[in-house]
Amino acid sequence: MASIIVELVAGFLGVTASRAVLSRKKRIVITEYMRGVRSSDGRVDEVLLPGCYSYNPKKEMILAVDMRPQPILVERLFCQDALNRRVVISAATELSVLDPVAASTKLKDQSQ
Repeated sequence: MASIIVELVAGFLGVTASRAVLSRKKRIVITEYMRGVRSSDGRVDEVLLPGCYSYNPKKEMILAVDMRPQPILVERLFCQDALNRRVVISAATELSVLDPVAASTKLKDQSQ
């Protein structure tokens, strides 16, 4: 009877220890319009396609990069034309990320 209790306690501790090891890993979901960049030791390992990924935050990092076109609108830009008249110009364009690795490594402010 005592050996059964010891096995149950050991089994419970083993389950608890394995849950503790699994809980150290983080999970990230990369949606269909994003790409993930997995890096470790300061170098890029791979580009991740949409899906759910787990990683150890102490050893590696996954950065999600939004690949959707981002509209940029410059409204009411005042300037003078050739006849020295004041005109108002509004411009719109789109910014798209083509290379997620370059976007994650060469941008200075990745929060925007």
